[in-house]
Amino acid sequence: MSLRLALKIDVDTDRGTREGVPALLADCQEFGVPACFLFSLGPDQTGRAITRIFRPGFFQKVSRTSVVSLYGVRTLLNGTLLPAPHIEHTEGDLFVYFRHADVMALGDDYTTDYPAINPLAGGSSQGAIDNFNAALAMSDASTRFVPGHGQISTRQDLIDLRDAVLAIRERIRAMVAKGQSLEQVKAARPSREWDARFAMENVGHNDIFSTDRWYNIMYAEAQQYDRERHAN
Repeated sequence: MSLRLALKIDVDTDRGTREGVPALLADCQEFGVPACFLFSLGPDQTGRAITRIFRPGFFQKVSRTSVVSLYGVRTLLNGTLLPAPHIEHTEGDLFVYFRHADVMALGDDYTTDYPAINPLAGGSSQGAIDNFNAALAMSDASTRFVPGHGQISTRQDLIDLRDAVLAIRERIRAMVAKGQSLEQVKAARPSREWDARFAMENVGHNDIFSTDRWYNIMYAEAQQYDRERHAN
């Protein structure tokens, strides 16, 4: 009787989601090893683990590994000296990959239109892009994607939306850097060439989140990016 093993990988940090998962997926694919990834959703507050120093055996446990090199300084400060970045664009979303069927259910991480970013829950355009990249790293050309709203999609559909969000974000950042107002950005419509395919109103299934609201959020993000760029 052959031995069968199940590999379960817990992902509970922002850095692990962005950097570790794609690297592990590449290794698993290279050696033909199936694995199940379980994500902790919400704010990455790894830094709060410092309170565990009062637990018996804590120092003996951490002495077996180099905690700083393993997690990185930034991760160890998340939720304490640094704001806790969110894993996922809000706290309540996740995606599930049905490996044998080669189908990925993405929930509201992917809705076939511009991503509905919720900054009040720690969401951001970068979080959405990171989620797209994580899904792409787990898939291939034959994978089918089930969105939270909209039609069954292909891998290329997801790539096209990710690339559109990246391009629009860079255009808005450039306009903010030139001192243009929100009204000027909306009037210029830097998303014009993608709106027919991705604007909420044109897709027709989103009665809550509008493209106008999306512009407000992307503009506020660009302002914050510009402030941080000048601060550095």
